[in-house]
Amino acid sequence: RGSLSSSPTSDDDDSSVYKLLERGTVNYEACAGVVGLGSYFASLVSCSNAGDDSFIEGNQTRGSAPTGEACSEDSSGMQDNDVSVNVIKEAYRRIRAVETPLVEALSLGLSRCHKVRILGTGEASGRLECHASLPTVSFVHEIISPSEIVAACESHGICCRCSSFLCTPQLANDFDFDTSEGVVRLSLVHYNTLDEVNMVLNVLERIP
Repeated sequence: RGSLSSSPTSDDDDSSVYKLLERGTVNYEACAGVVGLGSYFASLVSCSNAGDDSFIEGNQTRGSAPTGEACSEDSSGMQDNDVSVNVIKEAYRRIRAVETPLVEALSLGLSRCHKVRILGTGEASGRLECHASLPTVSFVHEIISPSEIVAACESHGICCRCSSFLCTPQLANDFDFDTSEGVVRLSLVHYNTLDEVNMVLNVLERIP
């Protein structure tokens, strides 16, 4: 709380954590964001059937809820101050339940092209360990430059980026990619769909 609101634990304690993290004024954006995030987590948990097959199907078809599933009628009954550690854990569990198959589908589709190398994959499978990673996939192509891939995606309304993304020269050397072009990065979230993943793969396959 002190780090977000700049409320000191002791007026005379210069080593307080809040003073190390927040040297200026109150971080209003962070405070407002935390409140909004709590409301969003509560809305995810109040939706029924999350984590099972119907939750995944709902994500594909997009219903009225943030994740695409149908919310129960009393979903607005949970207030911001009802957000507990268990609610946050359950929200993240439900988010991961949708994001994992999306990343797996994207990783599998990319790995089918022998000229594509996905960064951070196991040597044997060439695919991401999706259960242990964020829903972000970075890759390079042996022939097509990252900027060309991004341009092709953007021409079809697909948002992605290419860069070294603050990667150090040493780490770039370990991953063996050119920092002048960087890598292509595709980021997924739980309100993306498998149809959208397939659309990305189709666009990539058609790049000349």
